[in-house]
Amino acid sequence: MKRKAQLIKEILNHENAISVSFLANKLDVSNKTVRNDLVELKDLLEKSGLKLIKKPGYGVQILGDRFKISRLIEYLEKEEKTYFTPKQRQDKILETLFVLNRSLLMKELALDFYVSRATITADIAELNEKLKRYELSISYIKGQGLTLVGDEVEIRKAFASLFPSSDMSNEYPDYFGVPNANYDFVNRFKVVLGLDYSKIVSVLKEAEVLLGFEFTLEAQTNLSIHLAIAIRRMMQGNEIVLSDELVASLSQNDEINISDLIVQGINREFNVVLSDHERYYILLHILSAKRTHENIDSLPFRLDAKSQKLVGFIKKLIQNVQGELQIFLEADDTLFNYLLLHLNPTLSRLRFGLTVDNPLFEDISVNYADIYKAIELQKPLFLETFGLDLPAHEIAYLVLHFAASRERNMKPKNVIVLCASGLGTSQFLVSRLKRRFANLNIVDVISNADLRRFEKMNIDLVISTIQVVSTLPVVIVNPILDERDINLLRTWFDDDRNVIKSRFELSVENTHIGVNLRTKHEVLNYLSNQMTEKGFVLESYLESLWERERIGSTIVGPLLAVPHGKFDAVIKSCIQIVTLNDSIPWTENESVKVIINVVATREDAGLFANLFRNLAYKVDEVDFMKKLFNATSRSELRDLVQEELINECK
Repeated sequence: MKRKAQLIKEILNHENAISVSFLANKLDVSNKTVRNDLVELKDLLEKSGLKLIKKPGYGVQILGDRFKISRLIEYLEKEEKTYFTPKQRQDKILETLFVLNRSLLMKELALDFYVSRATITADIAELNEKLKRYELSISYIKGQGLTLVGDEVEIRKAFASLFPSSDMSNEYPDYFGVPNANYDFVNRFKVVLGLDYSKIVSVLKEAEVLLGFEFTLEAQTNLSIHLAIAIRRMMQGNEIVLSDELVASLSQNDEINISDLIVQGINREFNVVLSDHERYYILLHILSAKRTHENIDSLPFRLDAKSQKLVGFIKKLIQNVQGELQIFLEADDTLFNYLLLHLNPTLSRLRFGLTVDNPLFEDISVNYADIYKAIELQKPLFLETFGLDLPAHEIAYLVLHFAASRERNMKPKNVIVLCASGLGTSQFLVSRLKRRFANLNIVDVISNADLRRFEKMNIDLVISTIQVVSTLPVVIVNPILDERDINLLRTWFDDDRNVIKSRFELSVENTHIGVNLRTKHEVLNYLSNQMTEKGFVLESYLESLWERERIGSTIVGPLLAVPHGKFDAVIKSCIQIVTLNDSIPWTENESVKVIINVVATREDAGLFANLFRNLAYKVDEVDFMKKLFNATSRSELRDLVQEELINECK
C-alpha cells in the first residue's frame, strides 16, 4: 500500500483531528514528510470532492462523502510507481551524483522518478540553491549531462548532510519528546556507501582506548559517515587537499596519533591507502567530535578545562540564561559539565568551518521557544569571547542542555492520574507521563469515586481521561497521551511555573553591616555559622561553599562577590548580606568588600533569578555601587538590595 493511502486511512481511523507527529510515528516517516504529503493530498482530495481541514493545535481531518473517500483510497492503492516528494527526489538525485561519481543524463533521471524533464530541471535549480552554502553547483555539460562541480572538502560535507544525524534520544532524556530514528541506518549506510558499518565502528572503538574517552553515539555516527565517505571517495580517485595553513594548525594537536591509529585501521579493514591530507582531515573530525564521560550525571564536581576562557564563557552563559528564564541554574554542576563537553568540540568545528544541521531544529525551536530565545540573545557574548558566530542549529543543541537542567531544577509536581478505562490503559498512561515529564511525582492512580479524598492534600494537578468536577486543577487528556496532550500539559506546567512568587523578602536579621573579617576563610566560616545557627543550612554547607569557590571566582563586580552552596545543603532559602569594614583578598588579583550569599533550595531556585539578572546590569552603575558600599544601617542595606536587585526589573 502506498504511503498516501496509508495517510488517508490513518486520518479516517480517528473521529477527531489527528496530529502530524502521531501520523509520522504511524507511517515511520518524519513530520516534514507528512506535511509534504498533506500538501500533495490537498489538491488530490479537492479534485475528489473531499476537503482536508487543518486545526491549529489539534491536527488534521478529512471531511466528505465516505464513498468518494473509498474510491480515492482504491485509486491510490493501485498506483504502481514509487512516490517521491520533491525533497526526497532531490536528495536522491544528489545521492546518485555522489555515489556514482559520474555525469547523469536528464532523460535517465526523468525515467527513474516518473517525472518530466521540466520537473528534473526545476529540481536541479532548487538543489543549486541549497548547494550554495557549500559553494557547489550541478552544471549541465552538453553531450555529458549533469555534473557536480566544486571543492572536494565541500562535496564531502554536502554528501554527509544526506545522512540524518544519529538517534538523539540515546543522548538526551525521553521527556524532550525526541522520536526514535525512523530508518534502518545501518542498512542505508551499506546500500549508499557499499561499506560495512561495523568495521568502521570497530576502528573507532580502538581509537577510544587511546583517547581515554568514549565518543557520544551522535559523534560516533557522524565520524563513521565522514570516514566512510573518505574511503569511498578515495576509492574513486577523489583525494582531498587541505590548505598549508590548516595542515600546520592541525599538526600541533596531540590527537594526531589517534588519527594515525584510525588511518591504520582503515588501511587494514578496507585495503585502501589514505593520503597524508586524509590523515589530517580525519583529525579535523576527531577534534569536532563530542566525547562523553562515564557516569557524568553522578559526578559531584565540575570537570576541569584547559581553556579558562571557555570556563568563563559557560559561567556567564548560565548566569545570563537563568536570568532570562527566571530559574536558578548556576549551581547545576551537571549542566556545566555537559556544556563543557559539548562546547569544546563545537568550537573546534566552528573554527575549521564545519557546521552541522540539527535534525530536530524545528521541533526544538518551537517547543522550547523561551530557552531558544534566551540562548539566541547570547550570540554577542559568543562572538566577543571566541570571535565566532553561533549558528541557529548550534543554538538548538544548547537548548537541549538547558531544557534538561530546567527539568532537573524544577520543583516536582504532585499529580493524581484519574483513568476510567481500565488497569492496562491507566498503566500505559502513567508510563507515558513518566517518560515525557521527568519532574512528575505521580501520587496515585484513582477512579472518579476516590477523587474527593485527595482534595485536601498537596496535589498540584489532576490528569484525567474523563470530565470531572473538583476543587483541584484538572487537565483532560486522551488515554494514549498524544502530542496535543503533551503540549497542553507542558503549557500548563510552564504557566504554573511562571506564577511562582517573583519577589523574595530579604530579612534584616540576615543583613550585616561593617563586620570585621580579614580573610576569605573567615568570611565563608561566618556565612556558614550564621546560617547553621538559624537552622537555614546543614553542617555540610561550609564545604559546599568552598567547592563552589574552587570552581572559579564568584566575584561579579568591583569588590562584590555572590557565593552560594549546593541545594542539598540548604534547609530553608534566604539571602544573606555582609559588608566588611575593609576590603579583603578574594582571589590572587581581586578583592571583596560586600558579600551577597544566595542560600537556595532546589524548590526555591526560581525565586533568585531576578537577583542574578539585575546584578548583570547594576554592577556597572556607579551610583548603585556607591549606595551598596556606603549603607550605614541594616535596614538601609536591606531596602536597597530588595528594591534594586531582588524585585522585578523596572
